[in-house]
Amino acid sequence: MIQTIRKNEMMALLPSSVNYEHIENSGKGKIEKFDMNIIKFILHSIVLKSVAFKGGMEVINYFDQSYLSRNYWVETIGTDYLRYIELLRDEKIIYRTPYQEKTCFGYGLVVPYRYSRINVEVIQIKGVHKHQNKKFNSSYTKKYEKPLSDFFVNTDFAIDGDKAENDLFERYFGLANYQLKKSHGKPIASDLKSYSSYLMALKKMVQFMNGEYMFSRSTASLNNKKTGKKDYKTKGRLYTSFSFLNKEIRQNLIYKGGKLIEIDLKNCVPYLLSNLFSVTNIRMTSKRVSRLQFSLSIYMCSEDLKTCMDREIVDFKNLCIEGTVYDIFIEPLKEKYAKKWSEMFIMYFDKRYVESYKHDRALAKQLFIMMLFGKISQFTEVQQVFAESFPILWDVLTTKKKQSYKAVAKSLFDLEGSLMIDQVAKPLIKNHKRKIPVFSVHDCIATTEENIPVVTKQIESVFYSSFGNVPRISID
Repeated sequence: MIQTIRKNEMMALLPSSVNYEHIENSGKGKIEKFDMNIIKFILHSIVLKSVAFKGGMEVINYFDQSYLSRNYWVETIGTDYLRYIELLRDEKIIYRTPYQEKTCFGYGLVVPYRYSRINVEVIQIKGVHKHQNKKFNSSYTKKYEKPLSDFFVNTDFAIDGDKAENDLFERYFGLANYQLKKSHGKPIASDLKSYSSYLMALKKMVQFMNGEYMFSRSTASLNNKKTGKKDYKTKGRLYTSFSFLNKEIRQNLIYKGGKLIEIDLKNCVPYLLSNLFSVTNIRMTSKRVSRLQFSLSIYMCSEDLKTCMDREIVDFKNLCIEGTVYDIFIEPLKEKYAKKWSEMFIMYFDKRYVESYKHDRALAKQLFIMMLFGKISQFTEVQQVFAESFPILWDVLTTKKKQSYKAVAKSLFDLEGSLMIDQVAKPLIKNHKRKIPVFSVHDCIATTEENIPVVTKQIESVFYSSFGNVPRISID
């Protein structure tokens, strides 16, 4: 069912194992002017707060209790919240931890309802729309990314919440057990990881639909020769609440009645890398020549190092433009990793490996990008495979990484952001007077179906004028 959010409404995550009809019947006999929406808000809050990122965004923690203050409850559902909490405790749906000084009560679902599959529902809470907000990592992001952030109005979005939940459930429980398998009363680690990831994906979805948005982009300073002062601008990747959504959710999003379609650049990371190689003045130092003499001795007899390098750049770029760059690494990588290949696919994608081009290419891509952005000491097998095909380019990469392993990623993200945000997205919005909705996901632009030709043409124009070539484009 397609769900939209209006004034005084919010999207909620509700444990499906709870008997809501029984609670409603019980509540009507105990609380005057009983409101089932408050019950659902309390359960939603406990579920929502039960997962959080640990450190960065790689590890997700699951908590049996959610610590929620009195102010949190009163600001949204009023001072009667205690009566509803007591009702849920009496019905043995939730429990509350003892009060501790300088902290608030912890609320958790009783064991039979914990780790439940989730129902996505729209509930009515008066004044809840006042909690909507947009957060920016800096005043510069707020100023310069306004053309894109202005599209983030939650009442303009709709989603098939049931389908999105089902897609996520299939995504995360393709391998894991549901119900969660337990050992000594606790879920086994792999099952809990899958459940936490499933819950976090849903959490990001309801925060998006409820109008809680964030925007983050780096800032750079430039010296203004006329004024002598520094000018500031944003650069690099733009991270938004939309880009953080799982693909399973984005594929079900609707904007002002039109389904959002993603226009994606194939092989974007290696494609940008190939063009960086083309425009970078790569020095042929004596140390580099010495390092490369052995690996190039077989075919370097009648060519100098510069000629070999130029050929590598052209070959690498052509593979990227054709969209086949990952393909040439598949068999060598499978040979390197042998039996670990299928295990690595499961580890990175939480899916059962099927020997197919689709799965092999996905893993080859994952390993290549992780090698590119990782430390020199990591993914040595991938480095070896890359070096066998492109020894000079590999040497250039490792030299750059020795200065700072993050330098390659920064250069690529800066170039990607300049192209996709500053030259594609913002001009589209300005030139078409905001009639074309634009949502960025790094190397991808999402828009409604009728605008696909215009957006695609803009992407092709920008890349051709920048590099004299255009990467392959896919439409999902």
